[in-house]
Amino acid sequence: MYLLKISCLLYGLLTDYWVETDGYHYGLFEYCVDNTSSCLDVTPQLQTIEGTELTFKNPPKSVSVNAGQAVSIVAYVTNANHVYWCKGRDHVIRISTSFEECYNNSKAELTLKNARLQDDGEYTCVAEKYGRNRKEIRESFFIYVHHVKPVFKTKPKDVTVHLGDAVNLEAIVVNAEAVSWFHEDQILSNSKSKIVLKFLNGKASLKIDCVTKIDEGDYTCLAKSGNDPIKAKEESVYCHVKVIDAELPSFNDVPNSLNVKSGSTLEIAINVCGYPKPKNVSWYKEGTVLERSRRAIMQYMEGDCRLLIYDTVPADSGMYECYAENAHGNNKCKIPVKVTKRVMTGSM
Repeated sequence: MYLLKISCLLYGLLTDYWVETDGYHYGLFEYCVDNTSSCLDVTPQLQTIEGTELTFKNPPKSVSVNAGQAVSIVAYVTNANHVYWCKGRDHVIRISTSFEECYNNSKAELTLKNARLQDDGEYTCVAEKYGRNRKEIRESFFIYVHHVKPVFKTKPKDVTVHLGDAVNLEAIVVNAEAVSWFHEDQILSNSKSKIVLKFLNGKASLKIDCVTKIDEGDYTCLAKSGNDPIKAKEESVYCHVKVIDAELPSFNDVPNSLNVKSGSTLEIAINVCGYPKPKNVSWYKEGTVLERSRRAIMQYMEGDCRLLIYDTVPADSGMYECYAENAHGNNKCKIPVKVTKRVMTGSM
């Protein structure tokens, strides 16, 4: 709001007219005669300046969008200083970071980058014009967010676990607002000592601690696009959990026999299984435990067991045994080894 001073001759005297304007209205405010301090009030006569009225040239229109997709709403406003968008009484920028506003050269645009089901509803575009006689106009419209059937990007896998272990099932799903897990058609819920359910950023997980035989069976992951029993869409995936009891140690990749030349390196490599995993693995030769030395190296890690004997001699021949033990019991495997003398060939 500001005052304009207009000077002119009135009755042969210099007269000042003060005109108050906000860029939208103007009117005669008061005048003083002959530069004296006595002023006469004149009733303001406000008139509208043609072409400066605050109006929606093209108001925003209602739109439809699928959940997870983007949508833009455009309105054209004349003579507005500021335009913003609301849902109810809340400014959309405060509702979600998915909203973006833009106002430039009479074009006002609202963009919803990632529509959620809770974004469905009535919205208002508010245009403001500043000044002494501040003015505001509003136009309402709707954003309709439709349910989309969930899609599983990855599914939970069939697993085999041992008694007392934990089982972890995971799935990645899009277009889902809620996920439920079922075991043999019975819905599962969080339990501090047993079950942990999570669903965050499209990742659904189920963890069961200390499994028992009761936990064996078919599991279902059910994803829903929302909680509306009529509009919501859903999709399911399945997996199977097998629970096995403790196992005695066992051996894989055991050679039937080995023949090496004296002076070379003897290497016996086998895989040790069992549940719980055997922690103690030892080697024997002819019933006598082998001790680590410069020539004898023994390695065991994650089930891979290896015996190395460098610079072999015929005395290294014999029956070698790998002995493994866990909480359930023990077991051993045998590998016969023969070290032969290296034949020396002479020249004539």
